[in-house]
Amino acid sequence: GIRTAFHNDPPADLYSRRFARIPGIDTTRSRLLYEELASNGDIDERGYLTASPETVDADATSDPASYPLIAVLSQVQRAALIRELETTDARPRFAARRNNTTLDFFESMLSNDIDEDVRPPLRLDLRAR
Repeated sequence: GIRTAFHNDPPADLYSRRFARIPGIDTTRSRLLYEELASNGDIDERGYLTASPETVDADATSDPASYPLIAVLSQVQRAALIRELETTDARPRFAARRNNTTLDFFESMLSNDIDEDVRPPLRLDLRAR
């Protein structure tokens, strides 16, 4: 196996002003977005995400009537909202922000230049001549 560091991020609760850090969303709209997610069962009574960010995004896309506030967000705002949800989500996943050296290793192994990267070790004859 390949050794890599393991980071276990604890879940973080959402709060009604969380989305106000997204450009163009004020605290009132942030609270309404939070309430929309809660009313659809995506946030529990303690403020924790109950569905994956990907599921929330898919549900909002397939049923915009249940997510009218998310439906009218710009693409940039919606992507930012999903990133905010990902920040609080504690489900295990391999994140690009972690272990970039491990990712670089796998990418180098999968590249087309693998024949050029794998060379026999250099052997030096250190005996006196």
